[in-house]
This record gives sequence, structure tokens and C-alpha cells, in this order.
Amino acid sequence: MSFKTDLSYANVLTSAINVDWQELRGDDLEGVQIILPKITRDVLEQYNAEIDEFDEADWLEDNPAEDFATEDERSAAMAKEKQEFDESALDDAIERFKESDAHHEWADTFEPMMNYFWPVELGYGVELEEAATMIDQHAGCATLVYVESLDTHGIALSGGGMDLSWDLAAAYLCCGCVPPLNILSGLPHMKERSNEVIKHIVEVCIPKAAEFMEDRANSLRDHANKLTDLIE
Repeated sequence: MSFKTDLSYANVLTSAINVDWQELRGDDLEGVQIILPKITRDVLEQYNAEIDEFDEADWLEDNPAEDFATEDERSAAMAKEKQEFDESALDDAIERFKESDAHHEWADTFEPMMNYFWPVELGYGVELEEAATMIDQHAGCATLVYVESLDTHGIALSGGGMDLSWDLAAAYLCCGCVPPLNILSGLPHMKERSNEVIKHIVEVCIPKAAEFMEDRANSLRDHANKLTDLIE
């Protein structure tokens, strides 16, 4: 997955909303849905989930060299079967992980902590799990949620204690959107510009936001000129 360049402008004028997460969750705790990222092999390994391993020795014993025209053909057949086995084993491990206490522990790391969130309308073609996965990778303290009573998705913070404007901006970028002006205009200075996320925000998002504001200003000037013509 890579960052989009045809970013949505739908959230440029968005502002944060103060919320009470406990109230929004409601008595049944179903009022707020955390959009979890894709469970990867790294997540499983981090939580010591068991993943079945392909046994090359057993495969070679069951598939002797004389059954193949060449050794390359035999190696290719083993590689194909290993790939299929690994994919199936990963799927099985994920299903077991979802039923474990470790999954709840992992999911809890995405719970909102700060009492506000930023509504977001995902860019065209961006899937929820895809956005959540990219946020997990590139916007460390941000999390993607759906608030039932407001019927909207939003970006919340799962950590605090510092200025997390860059995380919020990165989260909007991961959703395929130009971040809100309120976030972009308050980004703190960072001397190190080599980070891929920062580079994309500085070189793509901010210029697009500037173009948006220029278009709005030109439209307002045209409107003012038309009104002036009415009173002359």
C-alpha cells in the first residue's frame, strides 16, 4: 500500500469534536467501533501466537527427485506448495488469534484516549481496513473509529502527552485525504525531513491545501465583484 496523490478535499475545513467516549459507547458499549488494522505475521509473532511452519524435509522425502524432470522443477514445485501452505497457516493462525485473550490485548491498544476526534470522509477507493493498517504503520498514536450516534468515521488519538499534529496529519493522508487546514497550519517545525510521511505531507498535502484556499479566495473575490455590480 502506498500513499495516494489524488487526495480528497472533503475534510479540508473539518474541525475536531469534543466527545465523551463512555457516553458515545452507550450501555451496550456498541456505540463506538474501532476499525482495526490487518492482522499480520508480525502482530502474531509479537503476541506469541502459534503459526504452523512448512516442513521442507518432509516435503522432499514425499517428493523424490525422480518424480521431476529437473531439480529446478522440483524446487519450483516446493516453493509453490510452501507459499500455499504459509498462506493457509497464516489464515488459520489469525482465526485462532481472534479467539484469544491476546487479540483483546492487541485491540485495546487502538482504544481512544483523548476526549476529542476528527471526523473523516475516506478518499475514493480507500477501504476501511486499508486505511486503519496504514494509520497503524505511519501515524503511531492515531486510530480510526466509527461513531454510531454521529454516523461518521473519525480519527482519534490512542496516546497523548505531546503535540501529535503530525500523527493526525499522517492519519488523514492514510485515509486518502488532504488533512484539515487546522492541523496543517499548526504543524510544529521538524528539522529532519527524510521521513516518507513528513515528505508527502510537506510536498503534496500542504500545496494541495494552499491551492484549495487560493480557489476559495478567487471564488470569493468573483462573488464580491458581482455584488459590487449590483449596487453601482
